[in-house]
Amino acid sequence: LREVFDRLLASFQSRLAAAVGEMQSEGMLRPDIDARDAAVLLASIVQGVAIRWALGNRGFDLVGEGKRLVEVQLTLMSAGKGDVS
Repeated sequence: LREVFDRLLASFQSRLAAAVGEMQSEGMLRPDIDARDAAVLLASIVQGVAIRWALGNRGFDLVGEGKRLVEVQLTLMSAGKGDVS
């Protein structure tokens, strides 16, 4: 099971890194951030929200909170001012 999860996580992070790279190429995200590091950070946000949700009696909107926090992080990594969505 661990190997399956590791492969899924690696695939997810690879797709995230590619998306971050595309956003950097388009000038949406700062070019000085390693796309792989950004992918790990974004995946960690998703995992953290899922753990909080599971341990907290599912007391909040999982998808909404995940989207909100990813948006916050993308804004912090943005190349310019404002929203990256």
